[in-house]
Amino acid sequence: MEDEKSYDPGDRTLKFFNRQDDITLDDIPETLRAEMSFGYAAIPKSLSKLFKNLKQLKGPGPHSDQRLHLLQNCPTVALPQVHGVTACPSMRACPTCGALLEHDMTACKNLLCPRCEKEFCFVCLKLKSECMKTSSPYKACSAGVAARQTSIPTWSGN
Repeated sequence: MEDEKSYDPGDRTLKFFNRQDDITLDDIPETLRAEMSFGYAAIPKSLSKLFKNLKQLKGPGPHSDQRLHLLQNCPTVALPQVHGVTACPSMRACPTCGALLEHDMTACKNLLCPRCEKEFCFVCLKLKSECMKTSSPYKACSAGVAARQTSIPTWSGN
């Protein structure tokens, strides 16, 4: 039998809530849920199920809808270090490989994808080399904030 997972209520690195689970939509009273960095509240069991499903994702397929749902429903955030960026989706798919990434909101608008090792602009979704032709790391993009992604790029690993 699997041990019931739970959060340590004394863990000060987590924010706790007694609101509906945003992954399973369960609304069991008096169940402690932690807020994830992308804004969802969840219990450990929900996260385990989500990550198990994410591991099974390989390119486009029936589970791609879950990743798209995350992209299309994540909250918007301001990037305080980037002048003029006040409403950007908090989660993006890497435009090269499709890995889901979040900005830690502590530095410039460019992210280095740990999967494909390409650097891209989190705001306009162009490769850094292209975005920097008309902008700078701490200023809004000349192209503006890219819309929420409606598809996830697939990557061959090359």
